[in-house]
Amino acid sequence: MRPGGGWTDFGAVASHAVLRAFRAGVSSLPKSSKTTPRSHRLAGERWYLIWRTLADLKREGLAQIVIDKNVARLLPLADRHYVLEKGRVVWQGDSQSLRGRPEIVQQYLGV
Repeated sequence: MRPGGGWTDFGAVASHAVLRAFRAGVSSLPKSSKTTPRSHRLAGERWYLIWRTLADLKREGLAQIVIDKNVARLLPLADRHYVLEKGRVVWQGDSQSLRGRPEIVQQYLGV
């Protein structure tokens, strides 16, 4: 939720990430391995920009709700984590607590 109210969806964050990169003077998106198909490189580049923008927004103090299974990316980004199963909260805590509970990540997030 934005400080003044209202919601920002993840697609809007992705678009914002790309716009911020180009406004900052980026003339092209980063290149991946030449052996990776172009569509996969673009997907990876978009995710990189999304995660970077989420980190920037956190530094700016913007409250966010991010739904994802990428625990490695979420740990430094989130203040609180909620693990849901069939719509029920089965675990909640901070990043340090989640780091100490690899069985939660394995059981519910399948990684």
